[in-house]
Amino acid sequence: MNAADFKTLSDRVEASNGAALITLAYAKIIKEGGVVPLAVRTGITVFEGDYQTDLRLDALRLIQLGLGDLGPPTKMAAVFDGYANGVDLAEYERQLDPIRIRLMDAFPSSHEVLDYELARTLSMLAPYNPRLLDRILEKITDDSDPVNDIHYLIVAARIPSDRSTAQSKKIAKALVSIDEKLLRLKLPQDTNWDDRFKELYAQLVKIDADLPRQIVEQPGFGLPGHVLFLSQLPGQLLGTAIAAFERKIEADPDFLWTSDVVFLFGESKKPAHREMIRNLYDNFALQPAVLAVLSSSPEEQDRDKFFEGLDSSQIEVLEACISALEKLTPPTSPDETIRLFATLRRMDNDKREQKLQSRIVTLLQKWTGQQIGDPADIADPTKQRALIQAWSDWLSGQSPEVYARIFKLGGEETEKLNAMLETVDWEAGNSELGAELFRKRACIQCHGNRSALGPALAGVAKRFSRKDLFTAIVAPNRDVSPRYQTTIVGTVDGKVYTGLVVYRSVDGLTLRNSNNQTTRIEADEIDFESKKSSSLMPEGLLKDLTPADLADLNAYLQSL
Repeated sequence: MNAADFKTLSDRVEASNGAALITLAYAKIIKEGGVVPLAVRTGITVFEGDYQTDLRLDALRLIQLGLGDLGPPTKMAAVFDGYANGVDLAEYERQLDPIRIRLMDAFPSSHEVLDYELARTLSMLAPYNPRLLDRILEKITDDSDPVNDIHYLIVAARIPSDRSTAQSKKIAKALVSIDEKLLRLKLPQDTNWDDRFKELYAQLVKIDADLPRQIVEQPGFGLPGHVLFLSQLPGQLLGTAIAAFERKIEADPDFLWTSDVVFLFGESKKPAHREMIRNLYDNFALQPAVLAVLSSSPEEQDRDKFFEGLDSSQIEVLEACISALEKLTPPTSPDETIRLFATLRRMDNDKREQKLQSRIVTLLQKWTGQQIGDPADIADPTKQRALIQAWSDWLSGQSPEVYARIFKLGGEETEKLNAMLETVDWEAGNSELGAELFRKRACIQCHGNRSALGPALAGVAKRFSRKDLFTAIVAPNRDVSPRYQTTIVGTVDGKVYTGLVVYRSVDGLTLRNSNNQTTRIEADEIDFESKKSSSLMPEGLLKDLTPADLADLNAYLQSL
C-alpha cells in the first residue's frame, strides 16, 4: 500500500471506531518498523476511550509495539526482557513526556488485567515519578498473588525515582514476603528463578542503597530463599543477617535447611555455628555444603567425613575433601592411603579432574614418603597409566589384604579372569571380530551411541593397562567415575528407580537405566533421591568368553 492509498484509508476510518484505528496503526507499524509515534498516539486514544476491556488491552499492546516492542533490551539484565524496550527511545523523549503523563494518570484503572499491562507499558517508559511508585506498590499486599507481586516489583525497578523510607520498607517487605507466599501456596520455582530474582534485586539496590538493611530488619527475614538477598549486603550487616536466620531456625523445628543457608553459617566465626553445621552432616542433601564449609578450616574430628566425601560424584566435593586432607596429619593406617588412591583411579581425564589427580599424587608421596612418578605425568595418558600402575603395585604389595578389601578384589570372576588372561595370545586378536563381540554383548548400548550412558572409550587402552581394563569389565563397581555413579530415586508410592539423570527441571527428572529405557518422575512423586558409588554397567559381560574372544575384544579396544 503506497502513502496515498494509506492516507485515503485513514481518512475513511471514523474516530469512534477503535478496532479500525488499531488495525490501521498495526499496518503502519508493519510498514515502517521501529518506533512509530502515530501508533503510540492511536493506542493511548483508544485506551482512554469508552471501549470494552479486550479492546483497551489491544490498545496497550499497540502502544508497546509503537514504542519498538518489548526487549530484550541492550545493557540490561534478562529479568527486564518483558519490561523494557528493545530500542533506544532517547530521541523521542520530548514526544513521550505527555504519553507518560496520560498513562500515569490512568493507573490504577478499574480492572486488574488492564493494570497489569498498563504497568508493563509504563515500565517501558521508565518514568521518574515517586507518586506512581506509591500506586504501583499499593498493588502488593499481604494477600496479593506472589506472581503479581514480582511483576509489580519489576515495574518498580524500572521507576528510577529516589525512594522514601516508607517506599524502601514497602519494597523490602514485598521482597521478603515472596518466599513465604510461594511456600504457603506450594508454587514451584524454575531453574532460572534465583538468577532472575537476583537481577531484579540488584537493580532495586542500585536505586536504593539502603534496601539491604531494610530487608534484614524485616520481621519475616530468615527463610532459606532469603540468602540471595545477602549478595548485596554490606559486610557489617552479615552478623545481623545470620542472627535473623538463627532466630528462624530456633523457632521452627522443621526449618528447611539448604546448602545456601549452610554456606551462610559457614561465614560465622562462632564455634556454636560450626557445630550446628557439623550436626547436619547426616543430611545427605546437605553433605556437599557441610564438607565445603568444614574443609575451609579442617579439624581432625572431621577426618572420617572427608574420607567419606571422597566417594562423592561431585568434583567440588572431591576438591574440598582433598584440600582438607592436605592440611591434616598423615594417616597412621594403610586404609586411608589406599582410599585416597582409589579416588585417583576412578577419576576421569578432563582438565579439572587431572589437576585434582596431580594433587592426590603429591599427597600420596607426602603420606608414604615414596616418590613414585611425577604429578605432572597425569596430563599424559600413557604416563598416567604407568604412574597409576606403579602406585597400585606398591600399595598392593605393602598392604595386600587392605588393598583387596577396598578394591573388592578376590572374587571368583576376578580370579577366573586373571587366570585366563595368562593364556591369551594377544597378537592373534582380530579387531573386526572384537567389534562384533562389542555389539553382541550390548556394550555399544552405553558406549558409543547418541544416547550413551557410559564414557567414550576412545584412547581407553592408552589410559589403562590390559589387566585393569578387563578387570573393570568383569568388576564394573570397582572404580566408578563420579559422573557415572548411579542415582536411586524412590517414589511416594514405594517404587524405586535406578539410572543416570539425563534431564532435570523444577517439575521432576528423567532417569535412563542400563537398558536405555527412560522414566519420567514428577517432583511431587519423589520421596527420596541418592547416589551410590556403583555403576549401571552389568556384571557378567565376559562370562563364557574364550581366550580368543578376549584377544579380539582387546584388539578392538586398542583400535579406538
